[in-house]
Formats: sequence, structure tokens, C-alpha cells
Amino acid sequence: MLAVPLPLILLALIRKIPVLEKLNDWEKRRQLWMWRVQTNVGWLVLFSIHLFIIYWLTIFSNNFSMEVFMKWGNAAVQSLFHRFVSAPVLRGGVFAIILIVGKQFSSMDHLLVFFPHIMPTDKLAGKPEQPPEIEQDEGGLAESSDGDDVVDDQALEEEEDDAGDDDMAGDFADFS
Repeated sequence: MLAVPLPLILLALIRKIPVLEKLNDWEKRRQLWMWRVQTNVGWLVLFSIHLFIIYWLTIFSNNFSMEVFMKWGNAAVQSLFHRFVSAPVLRGGVFAIILIVGKQFSSMDHLLVFFPHIMPTDKLAGKPEQPPEIEQDEGGLAESSDGDDVVDDQALEEEEDDAGDDDMAGDFADFS
């Protein structure tokens, strides 16, 4: 019931939205004052909520036996442990198993297709591998470092452009 409105209220009170327009000195002082007031009201709301919770926990602990309070405390500790330790470790373990199985066995690639968000997407640190240097000769052929002949795409494009320019010059001559 209070899980959604309280964080939204606190976020609205404590955050400071940047002002993109140029302010004069009076507007700057007013904006700073408003930010301070909103922040202080946000902290007041936060402390009030904590005091309210402490009050009701005190009443709860005074009205029931110590065994009930210990069971409640144990449940709270176990829920925090599950939320911050066991659930993330279990989830990470499942993702690691899917990645290892998907890497080792190509028949399990469908797992990586179904769960693409678990694959690492960070850029690799280091210098990328450069293609081998290509030496060109006069005929538009080039020889790579491994001895294979490679066709120079730029030389072919220049030849096509030169041939195309002659055709276009003739076409324009017909219209004059």
C-alpha cells in the first residue's frame, strides 16, 4: 500500500531538476531556496516515516511474547538474505550455466536466443585487430601479405566512374 507512493513523494521532494535557462541573481536565489525547502521537507517526511515504524515496532514487541518477536525478526532477516544474497547468486548461476552450455555446445544456441540479455555486451578493452596491409600494383590487383591476389575496390569504382562520365557527356550533348 505504501510501497509506491512514498518513494515517488520522496523522489519528487529530494531530487533537483536542472534549470536549463539562464537565471538572474534573484531567480537563482529563489531556485536554491526552493530546492533547500523541498529537500528539508523530504527529510522530514523520511524521518517521520521511520519514527512511525519504530513506534509500531515498539508496541508490537511490548504486546507479544519474545518468541513471537524473535520469529518475526528471523523472518525479516531471512527475507533480506534471500533478496540480497541467495536470489542474485542463484540467478547469476543460472545465467552462467546457460552461457557455458551455449558456448560449449552449438545445439544449445536456442538458449542464447531465448535469453539474449544475459550475454555480455560491454566493449572489449584493447586495440582491435587490424586487417593485413595490401600492396597495390598498376592493374588494380593487390597482393596481401599471404600471397593471394586481391581486387582493389577503389580502383574498380574509379574505372566505372570514368566510364560513366563519358556516357553522360554524350547524353547531355544530345540535348543542346
